[in-house]
Amino acid sequence: MILCEGAHDRATIASLALKYAGWTNLSSVPKLLPSEISAVYPKPNTDAKTGAVIYQRLPRYLKRNDNVLEVRPLGGVAEVLGKTAARLLKQCQPDAVGVVVDANDKGVASRVEAFRNRFGELMPYKNARDAEAGRVVETGGHKIGIWVAPDNEHNGTMDELLVKAATQSQENLMSRVDQFASSMAEIAGNDWDKKRNKAILGTVHQGVLAGASLASGLDKSHCWFDQTPIDVSPFKELLAFIEDLTAP
Repeated sequence: MILCEGAHDRATIASLALKYAGWTNLSSVPKLLPSEISAVYPKPNTDAKTGAVIYQRLPRYLKRNDNVLEVRPLGGVAEVLGKTAARLLKQCQPDAVGVVVDANDKGVASRVEAFRNRFGELMPYKNARDAEAGRVVETGGHKIGIWVAPDNEHNGTMDELLVKAATQSQENLMSRVDQFASSMAEIAGNDWDKKRNKAILGTVHQGVLAGASLASGLDKSHCWFDQTPIDVSPFKELLAFIEDLTAP
């Protein structure tokens, strides 16, 4: 199981596994023990303020040989490194757990510390206390690890890696998109830098699959990895992390 923040991260992780690691899509949800069902099947929640029905974010299921990989977005860093993830793991206790979060401007060290504190309290994942960014640890047949975007060293997000991929696979389109982003920066002011990569990805996506949401488009296009052969080196560490986590 890989726990990530949102649908864009889910699409990126699943697309990398499908394109470069030999995984295939699993068309149906795997049959699990009865005690695990409520942890796997999304159930509606009711917003306390508005009364609106909110569905948990859907996971993706992949298959390679006899192994099944679930990529589950939880909504944000607070959920992935907080009580939401803890409740999930207490209920289903998968053999391997990977946590993928953005460093943002908080820094890699703070993410790793939060990971150790949260998951180090859980059985059978107490080995999380020894984890370092980008490394999978194993004790008693259970693996766990954390990978912090963009590279386990610097502040930033997964979007930076996707922009690098788009620069290669959508070269002609990206030259125009970059001009657009620069123009928007002049209008939007100082806050634009934090939104620049997301805006670039959204604009590229509309040029490839107009009308769909960015999350849906990334899923359908496999993050544009299928468009043109690209240098996968920006994702090399993430691919290695996924492989270490899922290797028999």
